[in-house]
Amino acid sequence: MLALAAPKGKAPARLPHIGFERFETRRVALIVDVGAPPSPGFSDGAHAAPLAFEMSSGRDRLIVSCGAGPGLDHEWREVARSTAAHSTVTLDDQNAWTMAVDQDLGHRPMLPAMSTTASRNEADGQVWIEASHSGYALRMGLIHRRTLWLDADGTDLRGEDRVEPRGRTSGRSLPFALRFHLSPEVRANLVGDGTGVLLRTPGGEGWQFRALGGQVALDESISISDWGPPRRAEQIVVTGTLDAGRAVLRWGLKRVDGKH
Repeated sequence: MLALAAPKGKAPARLPHIGFERFETRRVALIVDVGAPPSPGFSDGAHAAPLAFEMSSGRDRLIVSCGAGPGLDHEWREVARSTAAHSTVTLDDQNAWTMAVDQDLGHRPMLPAMSTTASRNEADGQVWIEASHSGYALRMGLIHRRTLWLDADGTDLRGEDRVEPRGRTSGRSLPFALRFHLSPEVRANLVGDGTGVLLRTPGGEGWQFRALGGQVALDESISISDWGPPRRAEQIVVTGTLDAGRAVLRWGLKRVDGKH
């Protein structure tokens, strides 16, 4: 479709009015969700995915969400909308924002609404974003903060996810999961020391994932779309338990071969 449209412009790096940030180098592109939930009346199909991102290298998708299937049945649509179906942090296996049913407006976010912040910086081709959301603040008293940094060549992505109490009160010790859903075409193998994963794209690129602050594992995932049945996939999951409501997770994705 893009080839037929013959676009002459460049994709915008920022779309603050709809809540997305875009990183792009010669081969790598990231799209980060930094938006708040939609207003009542517009959230019936919204995904609870604050600070989630997707990443591609060349023509190959690498980090994704589980997708969306508006033509599928209700249960599959609800699976796709959940926070756990996206590449972000979940706490206590709950969605980052909850929904209520309004007889006139359908599904809507529970009030008070979740708030988000995001700041973007660029220097010498490098891009980094610092963002946060308060989706867990009302129920758990916790804030999720995420920093993403991409080098100028698009060969090194680094991230830090922090969970911390809102205000000065001590937070609760709850389980957390940091998820990175992989495209069904990506092959993944755990590194022997249990802190990383080696990834191989269909185009032959190798990427190495490493993380500190939790237990790294490979788990089942699923890819949902309208044009076929759900497909098996995998996800990298970093798990652990908050220490008095706090956790610091540092991770990175680095290309490990010379393919450009």
